[in-house]
Amino acid sequence: MAYPMLTDPMALVFDAETHAVTWNIDPEAETYVTSFAEVLVALRGAPVAEAMAFDIPASSPEEVRLKVHQDMERVKQEIGIASDLEERCRRWLDNDKLWPDFSVLTHGDLYVGHVTAAADARVSGVIDWTEAEISDPSIDFAGHLAAFGPPSLERLVAAYELAGGRTWPAMVEHIKERYAASPIKYGIFAISTGDGQHLSVAKVQLGVG
Repeated sequence: MAYPMLTDPMALVFDAETHAVTWNIDPEAETYVTSFAEVLVALRGAPVAEAMAFDIPASSPEEVRLKVHQDMERVKQEIGIASDLEERCRRWLDNDKLWPDFSVLTHGDLYVGHVTAAADARVSGVIDWTEAEISDPSIDFAGHLAAFGPPSLERLVAAYELAGGRTWPAMVEHIKERYAASPIKYGIFAISTGDGQHLSVAKVQLGVG
């Protein structure tokens, strides 16, 4: 009911039935990148202790990595996972240089379809906060990589740092590895729903379908 009350449209609209994608902004607009970076910095500025007081799930950097590992093992057992994807995920999990040593408040499902934007592509709002958690900051960048590609991701991280966001040397590479591991997250979702269609899609993404 709230969606019709939004002043600005979603930057991107995806039709779940037809799979049609409609852009309501210029996907090449630099304004979107810089304003999205400012939104991320503002989100990171939210006090973690206050967020935890509202029972938002919280994980330390070590717990984040353990959870990814546990999810991978569960998906491997219940659905299956291609050997090359499994090996890549294990290399990512084992590489201390890639991972941040801090956790932040994240949206959890932050991609362009959950962002409202004005006609000039400036971000004006973010919807769907049901997966908010205190976790790995890369989570909120992976969706941008999926929609806009590596060059735009690099511009976003640079704009984020310029706006005061906390970064680390291997941040871009870490985000790319998190995105590469996204079939595992979808696999967990498919298992939780038990829906045959989701399970079929998950198998394809995991390389076993």
